Amino acid sequence: MTTLGDKAQGTPEVELANQLTGSVYEVATDELVSADDLTPEGDFPQYGDFLPVHEYSPVDNTDRGETHIEVPAALAEWLVEEVLPENRVSKFRVVSHQKVDGEHRFDCETVESPAGES
Repeated sequence: MTTLGDKAQGTPEVELANQLTGSVYEVATDELVSADDLTPEGDFPQYGDFLPVHEYSPVDNTDRGETHIEVPAALAEWLVEEVLPENRVSKFRVVSHQKVDGEHRFDCETVESPAGES
């Protein structure tokens, strides 16, 4: 039998597409993790692809730790065009998110690292 403590400790941090607005995320890899590989069968999330990232506070740039963000096709396209080429920038922020006719739409921007950070 699984206890609440087991469940709480065993669940990775996950943010769904509709929760991404505001925070700053740093991409470390372009390899996605499927929901099947992220959690045991039947646990949340049950479907989707997730990108491991570091989350930062948009206010003071405090590192909030590692999390996995859901990556619908529209966000993946933006990341491939704006963030991944030649690693010119690795941080980004989702400014707004909408779901229109079942499709995700994102307004994103790249974020410069403060001086002295890599």
